[in-house]
Amino acid sequence: MDLEKKWGCIGYALLALIIWGLTQGFKVVCIIIGILIAILIAFIFISNLSTKRLIKKFKHQKDIYPNAYSFFRKELRIFQSENNLTKQDINKFLSFPKVEWEKREKLELERIQREKQVSTEYNMIKANYSDGLTCWQKEHPSANKSIIISNITEIIDFDRRQKEFLSTEEWEKAQIAFSKLCRSKKSTTPHSGCYFYNMNFQKTDYKGNIIQGEYRIWQFFFSSFCTATDLDYTHFKQTQENNINIDKYKEGKINTPSYINIEISNFIKSLGVPVQVIAYGAEFDENLQVQFLTLDLAVLGFQSCALHHIDELSSNYVVIIDGVTTQDLFVKRCESVIQKFKHQKPCIVYISLMKEFSREEMQKLIDKKNIEVQQQKQIKDEINSISNALKSADIETAKEKVKKVKDFALSKSVDKELIDVICKTEKKIESDYAVGVVDDFDIQYVDYLMPSVVQDKSNWKYPVTKYPEDGCIVFPYRRKAIARRGFSEAKFQNYLQDTFRGCDLLILGDCNILPVEDNRPFEPDIAIICKKHPSIRIDIEIDEPYAAFTRKPIHYIGCGDDFRDALLNNIGWIVIRFTEYQVFSNPKGCAAFIAQVLHYIQPSMVLPIDFLSCSTPKEIERWTEIEAKVMASENTREKYLNHEFGIVDNEKLEIADITQTEKERVCAKRMKPLVFSSNRKVNYKIGEPVFCEKDVHIQFYPQEHIYLYDGQEQFIPVSSVISCFFKPFDSYYWSEYKANQRNISQGQILEEWDSKGACSRDVGTFMHQQIENYYKGLPYQQEFSFKYDGKYVHIEEQISLELEYMQFIEFLENHKFKPFRTEWAIYDDELKIAGTIDMIHKRGDVFDIYDWKRSHRIVDFWGKPIAVNNYGEKGLGELNQIEDTPYWHYCIQQNLYRYILERNYDIIIEKMYLVVFCDDTNEYRKLEVPRMDEVIISIVKSCKNGTVKKRLITLQGENLS
Repeated sequence: MDLEKKWGCIGYALLALIIWGLTQGFKVVCIIIGILIAILIAFIFISNLSTKRLIKKFKHQKDIYPNAYSFFRKELRIFQSENNLTKQDINKFLSFPKVEWEKREKLELERIQREKQVSTEYNMIKANYSDGLTCWQKEHPSANKSIIISNITEIIDFDRRQKEFLSTEEWEKAQIAFSKLCRSKKSTTPHSGCYFYNMNFQKTDYKGNIIQGEYRIWQFFFSSFCTATDLDYTHFKQTQENNINIDKYKEGKINTPSYINIEISNFIKSLGVPVQVIAYGAEFDENLQVQFLTLDLAVLGFQSCALHHIDELSSNYVVIIDGVTTQDLFVKRCESVIQKFKHQKPCIVYISLMKEFSREEMQKLIDKKNIEVQQQKQIKDEINSISNALKSADIETAKEKVKKVKDFALSKSVDKELIDVICKTEKKIESDYAVGVVDDFDIQYVDYLMPSVVQDKSNWKYPVTKYPEDGCIVFPYRRKAIARRGFSEAKFQNYLQDTFRGCDLLILGDCNILPVEDNRPFEPDIAIICKKHPSIRIDIEIDEPYAAFTRKPIHYIGCGDDFRDALLNNIGWIVIRFTEYQVFSNPKGCAAFIAQVLHYIQPSMVLPIDFLSCSTPKEIERWTEIEAKVMASENTREKYLNHEFGIVDNEKLEIADITQTEKERVCAKRMKPLVFSSNRKVNYKIGEPVFCEKDVHIQFYPQEHIYLYDGQEQFIPVSSVISCFFKPFDSYYWSEYKANQRNISQGQILEEWDSKGACSRDVGTFMHQQIENYYKGLPYQQEFSFKYDGKYVHIEEQISLELEYMQFIEFLENHKFKPFRTEWAIYDDELKIAGTIDMIHKRGDVFDIYDWKRSHRIVDFWGKPIAVNNYGEKGLGELNQIEDTPYWHYCIQQNLYRYILERNYDIIIEKMYLVVFCDDTNEYRKLEVPRMDEVIISIVKSCKNGTVKKRLITLQGENLS
C-alpha cells in the first residue's frame, strides 16, 4: 500500500482504541496511546529501510545496464524523470529478471553500433555526393539511410550527371548574359545589323535524359547577301547587289569601309570584359585575311588569332570576327570553338563583315518589310489626318487617333523612326493643346436676331443672357488644356452633349478666348459653338458663391463678372449665366433655357422640340460678397451638392500669358473699343496735349473697380498690386474663432465686420465725391444715408459729415490753390497698372499729390502715423521689412503714383501727402509721405516678371471651385 493509505489505517485504528480507552478510564487510554506510538515508529523505520533497499537495487541495475533501462522505459511507457518515479514504477522495472537485463543490454549495444555505422556511411555519401544524394532522394522520398547506402553506385552516377548538368547550366546562363550584354551595346555599331541563332546545345540531367538547352549567339553584320535569285528585293537592293559581287568580296577586291574596324573596336571596348578575339579569313586565302584583320585590330589595340593558333583561351568571352559568313560556316565555326574549348565554357558573339541570309530568312525579312511599309503608310496617313484634326481644333479626334496609332505601332514593333514620329506628333498635340489650338472657322460677325427685351446688364438675376451688338466681330476661340474645373462643369457639359446630340453644336469644356496679346485668356466654363452658324458662340458660366477649398467669395456683385461679360459681348460672344444650384438641381431647365435662346436667335436651328416648351429655372437674386461669405460659413454648397470637398491637392495652376495667332491679331484689330457710358469725362486745359492724349486711352469702371486700356485690355489697379505684398486677413478663420468665443453664428460675426467696413467705405467714397463736387463748383452734402440689410445685421442710419466738412474747410483756408486735377485716372502701359489720384496740385514746375482719407487707423490720438503693426506682421517677399499697417499701404500707393507720373507723364512729383479727415478729432491731419524708391523698384520688378499676376491669381482663389 501507498504511504498515505498506511497512515490512514493507522489513524483509524488509533481513533478506535482511544474511543474504547475512554470507556475504560484515562490511564488505560494513555497506555494504549503509548503502545500505538511505539508500534508506529517501528513500522515507519522498517518501511523506510525497505524502500531504500529497493531504490538501491534499481539504481544498481540502471547503472550497469543503461541501454536496457532506456529500452524498458519505452516498453513500460514510463516517461517521467527518475526523481519522479513511484515505488510502483520501480517494482515494474525490477520485475524483469537479471538475465533479461543482461540480454537486452547486449542487444541494444549491437543496435547502436549498427546505427553508428549506417550514419557514418550516410554522412560520407552526403559529404562527397550531395548533388547525387539530393536527386536520388527526390526519386525515393521514403527511403531510409540503410536503403540509401545500399544504392551508393546509383547515387554516384546521379551526382556525376547532376554536376555536369549544373556546370552546363552555368555555361548556358553565362552565354545568355553575355548575349544580352552584346545586344545592349548595339548602339556602338550603328552601321551593323544583328541576328541571333540558337545553337544545338544539349544538357543531360541526373537521370540521363537529354534536354535541349539554349545557347543563343548574336551575329552582328555590316552587310548581307542571299543566293536566292527569285525573290523580290525591292526593299533590299544592297543585299541583291552584294550577292552579285560576293566573289569579289571573298577575294578581297572590294575594300571594307574604315568605319567598320572602328565600330568593332568600340563594340569590344564597350563590353567592359576581357575578350579573346578569333579571326577567320577568306575562303581562298585564310592566312592573308587573318593578317589583314589582325593588322587593323592591332592598330586599335586588339590582338586577334586564328583558331588553330590558339591552344587555350585567354578569356572565356570570345569575339569571332569573320569576312564573308555563310550559314554553314557560321554554325561550323561556332561549334568548333565550343568543342575545342568546352572545358573553358566559352561565351561567343559573332561579327561578320558580310552575312548570308538563307532563302527562308530572306523571305521572312521581305515579308516583314512589306508589312512594315504598309503599316508605315497607314500610320503616315493617320498622322496626316491628325494634323488635319489639329487644324480644325478637333482635339478629341487628334488625341484618339494618336493613341490608336501609338498602340498599333507599339504592338506591331514598327520601325523606331516611325515611333519617334508618332511620339513627336503626340508631343505636338500636347504642346499645341497647352497654348491652345485655334478654330478653323472663317472670321465671323454677329448677324443673328436679338431679343427686343433683355435683362438690364447692370441689374440682373439668374439665369441671364447677355447679347453682343449686331455687326461686331466674333472673336475666334482656341482649344486649350484646363488645369482644374468647377465641381458641376464637367457633369453639366456631358448633360448638354447628350441633350443636343445631333444638333450640329460643339459643346466644349476647354475653350479659351484671347482678345488681347500676351494676356490671360478668357476661359468659359462651357462653350457652345454652332457649326452651321459659326457666328453664334455662347459662353456658359456656372456661378458658385464661394470657392470650395479656399472658401473665398466668388461671382458676387462687384467681383468683375459684369465687366468680363461686357468684354465678351464686345467680341461677339453671348454670355449665359446660371447659378451652380440651378445647374445641379435643374439641369433640364437650364438646358431648356439655352435651347430657347438658340431657337430665338436662329429659328431654323434643329433643337430638341420638348426643350423649347420646357420650363426654365426659377430666378435667383445675385449675392453680395458678404452673403457669399455667410454661405461659406454655413456650408451652403456642401449641403445642396451633398458633397464634402476635403483638402485641396498640390496641383498648382499656371495660367500663363500666351501669344496671339495671326488670325487672332487680325480679329483684335477689327474689335470695337469698349466704352463705358458712366466713364468720367475730364476737362483738359489748353497746353496739356500729352495729358489729354494719354487720358483718352484709360477708362475706369467704378462698379467693379476696373481700369480698361484702349477699350480692350484690363489693367491691374494699384491697390491690388500693393495687396499682393501683404498677407490678407483670413476673415473665414477669425470669424469662426470669434463666433465660438461669443457662442453665436459665424455669419453674424462676418456681417458685423462687413457692416462696419461697408459703412467706412461708403462714407469715405461719399466724402471723396463731396470734395470733388466742391472743386467742380457743385453742392457739398454733409449727410449720408447708410443702410445695411443682412441676414443677421440690420442697420439704417443718417451719418453726419459736418465735422469732416469743417476740417476740409480748414484745409482749404490753409491751402489756397486750384487743383491741377481731381480724381485723375493714370496708368503705366508697360507694367499694365492703373490708379486714380484724389488730387494733384501744380506748384511751379513741380507737382504735389494729395490723397483724402477718412480712417481711424492711419494716425493715432496725437496725430502721428500708425507705422507699427501691433502683432508684428510685415510685408511678403520683397517687402518683408515694411510694417503691415494702412499708413504704409497708402504711402506705397502714393509712391507708385509718383513713379507712374514721372515715367509716363513727364512731370516731377516733389511732395506727396495723406490728408486725414475724421470724426474723432477737431483737426485734419496732413502727413507728408516719404519717398520709398527701393520699395518701388522691387514692385516694378515683380510687375515685369509676372510675380504680381501670379500672386493675384492665388489671392483670388481661381479654379478652386
